[in-house]
Amino acid sequence: MTAPVATAAALLLQKVNVFTQLQDLGRFGAASMGLTQGGVVDATSARLANALVDNEPTAPLLEIGLGAVQFRAIGSVTLAVTGAAMPVFLNGQRYERYQSMQLQHGDQLEIGYSKAGARCYLAVGGGFLVTPVLGSCATVLREGVGGIDGQPLEAGTALPVAVTTRKFAVRSVDYQFQLKAKAMQNIPFVAGAQQAELGADTLTRFQQNVYQVQPMSDRMGMRLQGAALPVASQALLSEGICLGAIQLPADGQPIVMLNDHQTIGGYPKIGAVTRLGVNALGQCRPGNLLRFVEVSQQTAVDQARAHELWLSALELQIRG
Repeated sequence: MTAPVATAAALLLQKVNVFTQLQDLGRFGAASMGLTQGGVVDATSARLANALVDNEPTAPLLEIGLGAVQFRAIGSVTLAVTGAAMPVFLNGQRYERYQSMQLQHGDQLEIGYSKAGARCYLAVGGGFLVTPVLGSCATVLREGVGGIDGQPLEAGTALPVAVTTRKFAVRSVDYQFQLKAKAMQNIPFVAGAQQAELGADTLTRFQQNVYQVQPMSDRMGMRLQGAALPVASQALLSEGICLGAIQLPADGQPIVMLNDHQTIGGYPKIGAVTRLGVNALGQCRPGNLLRFVEVSQQTAVDQARAHELWLSALELQIRG
């Protein structure tokens, strides 16, 4: 049975940045129209945030990059913050991440700069009331779709909340299950696409390199710097690109496609990062280091299935 819904509450954006966006799990089935999937980069943290306020996993929420944002409750709002280690303050008092909280009318919520990790997720009980585009509210600024008319969120905007009649219940996630972002990451990937043309030596050198995340990285792609890989000049026809595709442009420095990636491209691709690898990449900040570790397609599938079983069980436990 669906709980009755009211619309008297909202979250007022008092201080935001371009990295604060309305997202959900993504927009699928629209690539043929040139629209990318968008959606949260760290799906695990986003789903846990929604579970903490008893939302469906697909409910719209805020993805907040690097922090330094501020909100005020209009009416009573239940919310939770997960993901990167950004300090959370409720009316000036420190509040723990990964725990549901209830804001009354006029209460102030501030999220400081991240100490580790790149993105946190703020979910509100009932979810934000956003008009979906092709089945999703995921914001893709480059395409001007999703969110609020496909535009950046601005201070002074009040995001309406669909508040259910369920009573507030404190929910939390044990520390052992919380994100612990690392300055050095091993990122799993599956070899493929033009790997054969690039050669076995390039694949080996790719895995031996240590790469540093570059400041120009964004939701479209993560640019990396390391020992340059040899890339023979190739006249490639543009072809479809998947989430996590690892492109090798002429300078031999990899670019990993993230959620707002273009739908086609012509650079050779040595392989693709797994979905769990994308989760980890999404929490890497400029200056962080990483290595790529090849796994088989079967191993990638097995790891994804095991993670989904674990996450689904944890969501049920959080909801009580």
